[in-house]
Amino acid sequence: MTTASDLLGEGVTWARAEHPHAAHLERTLFWTRELDPEASGVLQLAALLHDIERAVPDPGSPFDSARDWSLDAYVGAFERIASIAARAGAFFERFAVAVCPVAPDVAPPLGTFAFPYLLVGFAFLVGRPVARAIAERSPRTVQRAVKRCVLGLVVLDAVLATMFVGLPGVLVLLLLPPALLLGKWVYST
Repeated sequence: MTTASDLLGEGVTWARAEHPHAAHLERTLFWTRELDPEASGVLQLAALLHDIERAVPDPGSPFDSARDWSLDAYVGAFERIASIAARAGAFFERFAVAVCPVAPDVAPPLGTFAFPYLLVGFAFLVGRPVARAIAERSPRTVQRAVKRCVLGLVVLDAVLATMFVGLPGVLVLLLLPPALLLGKWVYST
C-alpha cells in the first residue's frame, strides 16, 4: 500500500516540473520538518502541496499569484475561497467518516473495495458545484448545483449499490444518460 511518505518524492518532482511556485512549496516542507522533525508523512505531503491550486490558475481571475500575493484584495479572495473549500472539505470528511465505517459491517466481503473511493468521488462531484454556489450566490450557480445534486442521486444510488452488491452496483449508472437527456427538456430546479 502506498503511503503519504512514499508520495513525497513524487510530489517534489511534480512541484519542480509543474508548479510556478515550487520553491515556496519546498520551503514550506523544509520548515515543517524543521519545526517538527517527527512530522507524519501526511503532514509533510500537505505542507508540500498546500497551494496546489495555484498550478492551474483560474483563467478569468484578475490576479496572478506570483505578482499579487501581497495585495489585500488577492489575499482576501484567496482566504474566502480557502474558507469555503475548508468548510466543504470538513463536511465531506465528517460524512465519509460517518458512512465508510458502516461498509465493512454491512457489505458482503467481495467486490466492495471500490465503495469508499466511489463515495469520495461522489462527494467531489456534488461538492464542487455546491461550494461554487455558496461562494458566488448567483441564480446560475445555484441552479447548476441543484441540478448536479438531483442528477447526483443516480450516482449516489450506484455508490450505495456497490456497498451491498459489489461492483455490479455500478451498473446503476446506466440510468444517468437517460436522466441527462431528459434533463434537457425537464428542469430540475
